[in-house]
Amino acid sequence: MLKLMYRGISAKILHVNDPSSSSKLRVTIFGGSSQLCPSIGSLLGYLGAQLSFPTRTSSKWIDYLKTTTAYKHVAIPQHIDYKTPGVIDRLIDTSNVVISLIGSKQYLRDYDLIYEANVTVPKLIAEAVERSQDVQRFIHFSAVGVDPNSTSTRLRTKWIGEQEVRAACPEVTVMRPTLIFGEVDNFVSRIGLIHRMLGYVPVIGDATERRQPIFHMDVAHAVVNALRMPDTAGKVFELGGPHVYSEKEILEIIFNKIGYPPLLKSVPYKTASRFYGWVPHVHGFTRHYSLDMVQESQMDLVVGKDALGIDQLYVKPVAFPQNLMRILSDYQAKVDLTMEETEHGYGGGNDRYFSP
Repeated sequence: MLKLMYRGISAKILHVNDPSSSSKLRVTIFGGSSQLCPSIGSLLGYLGAQLSFPTRTSSKWIDYLKTTTAYKHVAIPQHIDYKTPGVIDRLIDTSNVVISLIGSKQYLRDYDLIYEANVTVPKLIAEAVERSQDVQRFIHFSAVGVDPNSTSTRLRTKWIGEQEVRAACPEVTVMRPTLIFGEVDNFVSRIGLIHRMLGYVPVIGDATERRQPIFHMDVAHAVVNALRMPDTAGKVFELGGPHVYSEKEILEIIFNKIGYPPLLKSVPYKTASRFYGWVPHVHGFTRHYSLDMVQESQMDLVVGKDALGIDQLYVKPVAFPQNLMRILSDYQAKVDLTMEETEHGYGGGNDRYFSP
């Protein structure tokens, strides 16, 4: 009880608004390879935070995170084995904020690896946070649509992990984002890449499942605002964009932005389910479509009617079409190259300029 009172009082003096508070805001962000990590890190870095990004692999895969803040305020511990006793306690020893972005890659097939990323490691982090005397705020990322009875392994294990985290650390703030889009995402960029490879985009069934895309920087602003508001501790927020679209409408918007007619080919759900349930994982193939993606094509992944939304965190999210041109400009440049440009210039299309 005294620990909770201490956290409640000290959370009010985190000085999240003060760019000169580098000595006060010390953040450890687990899950450095997440697409959200650069945006969250850059906002916290602007506030002068000292950032640490532990990774299970080599730091060279996430060395772009070094630019999120001043060089003397960033650290990337590498080759971390989270199951080693006491290692997480040492990683958060000097931190007063912990953010867990850890989750399995959606293309994974091995249930043990999925369970470890979505349940085991987040639970270990939550237990270490609860033991810490210095950590004042803990934010854990789950997903919209989590359900213990879901046919999607990702959503089912995300639900289990969320319950384990909340049981270990009741003061955790849980974020459940919907479909995230932004630079180098696994959504808009994936669709553009599939169109370049196949000349069309396969969809499951009639593509009527509903989605509520949210821009990655809006999610980052929600995190920073949650740190500014001590009363968000212990609550669950579902983060979605301002509009709900069907999958078909999303594809039409994307192709409208790049100036191509939407060429879609429907694949029956049963056929896709059997195929992806049988085919082994091949990184260059199943990373673009997976069994979980097929199963989630039968679900509407939108913010619940009674859920606390992003508006409760005083963030007004941008509409889905608003930032698409910037995301797709490089893709459009490569697709629209003339033969002369392909042979003689423009660096493969990367340095052609497109206005928004």
